[in-house]
Amino acid sequence: MSNSTSESASSSPAFRPIRLRLDGTAILVNAQDQDSGEISVANPSIALPPLAKSMTDWLAIFCEIFWQRHERCVSVLLLLDLATRRWSFEVPAQRCSRDASCWTARYGVSADPSRKPVLAGTYQSRLLAENEQVSDAVPPIPGAHFVHVIEQTCRGVYTFLRIDEELHALQPQVLIVDDLEAMMAECRPRVRLL
Repeated sequence: MSNSTSESASSSPAFRPIRLRLDGTAILVNAQDQDSGEISVANPSIALPPLAKSMTDWLAIFCEIFWQRHERCVSVLLLLDLATRRWSFEVPAQRCSRDASCWTARYGVSADPSRKPVLAGTYQSRLLAENEQVSDAVPPIPGAHFVHVIEQTCRGVYTFLRIDEELHALQPQVLIVDDLEAMMAECRPRVRLL
């Protein structure tokens, strides 16, 4: 089973896709028009904000617990509110198998369509087939993608950025900010260790 989007017969709308582009060292993001696929003029380009490490850590724990309980892979949509520049996520409707999941990009129960978040990536667990590359597991949509490999001998999370048809393997710190370390540094002046 491959990891891909699927359209549902549901009447709920789909999350808007994004378009990414590189501008020097900055990664810029724009929302695409749902129907035409063109860049939305209502939303100017913004720099792709980093994801909080606490979120990716939580998603890693979720994928591991899901695997331990069900021995099935699972996917999570990474949503970006372009107005607030904040990330959120949603576990979409999906079919979960032992090696992958097949999901839909339609709004689910917990998403608030009035906020109009964009689909800006995925976090997914995968059990790779023999000779399958981790990069083969990345969905064909633009955005930040994390592939959580479920292996007995070599578990790990791999980070990718898809810009149009190009897939870039990245070091995690390119897309993730260590918000826990920032909190430790920020609170240190107020904390006295005995």
